[in-house]
Amino acid sequence: MTALKLAEQGCQVTVVERNIIAAQTSGESSWAGAGILFPLSAGTAFSTGFAAGFSLWYGAAAFFNFANNSVLATKMGEVFGGLKDWHLLTGTGALGGLLAGLGVLVGVYLKAIVKR
Repeated sequence: MTALKLAEQGCQVTVVERNIIAAQTSGESSWAGAGILFPLSAGTAFSTGFAAGFSLWYGAAAFFNFANNSVLATKMGEVFGGLKDWHLLTGTGALGGLLAGLGVLVGVYLKAIVKR
């Protein structure tokens, strides 16, 4: 049973997760926590994680890109053979989405292993 289903049945649930790197920086949980908490199929889990990670990383990269008038992205684009700033933003979002999707997928598979 997942923590979400237990909470829906009226049980008091406390979820404890320790992500050492995040605890030292921002205090956030890992992406795998989403796969453990919510009852998702593997495909849905990866898709949801990818969409969330892509949006977060692309949004952050776009914010910092526009905050410095694309100076850094332009210079990095020149280093990588003339890429435009939007290429770098999309690549950043795709990498963040891939890592987040895989993280949620790990959570789903860990939950399946523990259930056995």
